Amino acid sequence: MLKTQDNNFPYEAFLMQTMQSNTATATVVPAAGQDVFARLTAWATPVTKVDMSNLNFAVAQRLVASDATARNMLSQLLSNMAKAHDLQERAKATVRTIHSGSRWAHYEGEAIYDARKIMARIVLERDELRRETIAYARLVKQLKATATGAEYDKLAKQVADTKQMLDDKRAVHNAAMATAKVQLQSAEDELLHCHNPQAVGEVIELLQEQESDFGQARSIRKQLEVDLNAFEDYVASLG
Repeated sequence: MLKTQDNNFPYEAFLMQTMQSNTATATVVPAAGQDVFARLTAWATPVTKVDMSNLNFAVAQRLVASDATARNMLSQLLSNMAKAHDLQERAKATVRTIHSGSRWAHYEGEAIYDARKIMARIVLERDELRRETIAYARLVKQLKATATGAEYDKLAKQVADTKQMLDDKRAVHNAAMATAKVQLQSAEDELLHCHNPQAVGEVIELLQEQESDFGQARSIRKQLEVDLNAFEDYVASLG
């Protein structure tokens, strides 16, 4: 087993010879399949003890160090990881702030916030349903302009199926909208009659900030997965 503590072994020369002979590749990632933060941290942490289990990765790190493009790619990845981490920590701090305040304000604020979110989602679904209805109207118009025959029969079936689908979706949507309106109205009424609406309003703002920060962090993490894979592919191409 190779150990860097053995001063009699020429590790620098061995690693350089390995790189030049291409006997090791950069495709071996020590944290493959694990959290993207752990994988990036591994790339940013120089191997200090080399053995046969991490030799390829030690070589890969040397390849990164010797290539300006790879260094820049890794630097950007680490910068984005830091942003995601900061957003996550800020969101967690916001959660702690919410829970450290009035339990009643937290309850009321969360009820209103959730009711508004549900209504916003249903409004988006309504808009999508309207677009689908317009597309259905175009399909009906196309059917009326089509002569009898196989094409007409095909369109007629498509129109019938689309109408049934829209009717089903509209029924579900209308029921959900009615329920959401009642829930939102109830939550808003509670806010109007509560003894400290300002505290509830502050909770709602904190919940918005928390969701925004967590959402941005998730988006960055998702992109990090893609960018890290591209980085590793590039490093592998250097071998």
